[in-house]
Amino acid sequence: LGRAALLPSSFIAPRRSPRRSPQLFVGPSYPMVVVSAPGKVLLAGGYLILDRPHTGTVLALDARFFSAVEMRPPAAAALPGEVEVSVASPQFGELRHYVYSSGPAGEDASLRPTAGTAAQPPNRYVEVPLLYAITAARALAAAAAPAGSEPVPPPPPLALEVTLAADNGFYSHIAELRARGLPLTAESLASLPPLLRPAAGDNGDVAKTGLGSSATLVTSLVAALLHTLGAISLPEPGGPPAAAAAQPKSHEREERELAMLHALAQVCHCAAQGKVGSGFDVCAATFGSHRYCRFSPATIQPLLGLAEGAAPPPALLLGAIGSAGRAPALDHEAEPFQLPPGVEVMMADVCCGAHTPSMVKSIQRWRGEDGAAKGLWSRYASQSARLQASLRRLAALHGRYVADGRAAQWLEALARLGVPEGERGRGLSRGV
Repeated sequence: LGRAALLPSSFIAPRRSPRRSPQLFVGPSYPMVVVSAPGKVLLAGGYLILDRPHTGTVLALDARFFSAVEMRPPAAAALPGEVEVSVASPQFGELRHYVYSSGPAGEDASLRPTAGTAAQPPNRYVEVPLLYAITAARALAAAAAPAGSEPVPPPPPLALEVTLAADNGFYSHIAELRARGLPLTAESLASLPPLLRPAAGDNGDVAKTGLGSSATLVTSLVAALLHTLGAISLPEPGGPPAAAAAQPKSHEREERELAMLHALAQVCHCAAQGKVGSGFDVCAATFGSHRYCRFSPATIQPLLGLAEGAAPPPALLLGAIGSAGRAPALDHEAEPFQLPPGVEVMMADVCCGAHTPSMVKSIQRWRGEDGAAKGLWSRYASQSARLQASLRRLAALHGRYVADGRAAQWLEALARLGVPEGERGRGLSRGV
């Protein structure tokens, strides 16, 4: 139900569980760290989730975004405090190069593209996580130094190679299925080679499926950077590497580091978007399926007031994301949730995306201008709360069946739910 996982494997090879997020994979010699984070679907609470105290029920999906980070020796000319970063996105045929620099504690940080990259359009969903995550790692290391110790020396130069990839589910592949003569079914989509290059439409844009690719990119990249730089240590359910086995990590520390990752990913995603969204997509990418109540925008608003491209002041950043002795400032609520066996969510590719900010503005304008909006909005909120409560009761009912040793009877009982009483003797073909 949405906890990080460390598994020995090669890049992008393993099959993933949609209910664990983010997942961490490392190569046999541990030179590369690969983190994946799941996409999402908002099952209930659309638009309501923007306003506290309304909630939404969010499901994590099996479509995952991957971020790989590998350390390399820096160039001979690299200076202390510099980090050379290359970012490759093979699915989109992109390669970018940057140089990060800062003081020992992340002060005076900057991220500048090299000559070739400077000519490309900026990618805020890559550049903001790079700038913020490396700064956070250095600030956290400096904050952990004992009081009265010697000043932290400038970090040695470093080089990082980043590779980004996304599962096919994040993009529309209807054109690919038609080109292969395959029917438009889920089975056909599953048969396609993994990590296909998305096809662009006539306007040059790639058709997305709305599963939260930007949130999963940001979350997986932040997690991979923080883990590589030693700021957090994502847990390993299959058994830790030898270096980590000597220092078993407490559950409390694991939860604290995951909360820190979530807070930094929220800050980065909001900074990349230029606004404070609800955050349910980043929360799902970090914690998996859950019932969500958004954080108060004021908790990170100071960081949103920075000039575009400006680095966050370390003290301001740590105030938002927390540190070893301080919890993150975010006041969200995330209650784990899981659909019981026999209940499925069917997704459809409508071959077009949606511009969420425009849709949100339309809803807000309607609520402010239409006299009937207040009553309708109140009824909608009430029905959404009832739906979410029913889903939780259904999950609890399944738990009781399992606890009573009646798991084998669950699907039969589930199939009878909602069937009119006069039809209950006619078999279970209706299902749910």
